[in-house]
Amino acid sequence: VPENRNDPGSRWITVPFGRLPGTGAEGDAAVFFIAGGPGASGIGSFAGNAEWLLPLRAFGDIVMVEQRGTGFSRPRLDCAERWDLTISAPLARRDLIASARQRFAACRRAWETEGVDLAGYNTVAYANDIIAVADALGYRRFS
Repeated sequence: VPENRNDPGSRWITVPFGRLPGTGAEGDAAVFFIAGGPGASGIGSFAGNAEWLLPLRAFGDIVMVEQRGTGFSRPRLDCAERWDLTISAPLARRDLIASARQRFAACRRAWETEGVDLAGYNTVAYANDIIAVADALGYRRFS
């Protein structure tokens, strides 16, 4: 899918998906499993939710779409820098916020250096990824 659908020259990124066939008669319907988050893997989270998801196969296929930037998607937007907080002394709220801002800014710079267009990583983009997968798989109806 395009990394940034608002940029005609956008690079393409990988947004994997998985599909379990439905067991009912509704061949053109699907139930899309969307992981919580932000940052959770839709595919990786499936196993922990299988008990309540598998019975939904009676209504259609179950489709898991990875959130862009997470899990098995490429690029995967993890921050490489580890953040250790010392608990031996109280930490003032302003110091915590200042430290977080520095670390997040460093992470952002690293992604931008790699050519990542962060404008393409948001809820609207993920919703459009789900629609793109539904269209590619030929679903006329999905939940």
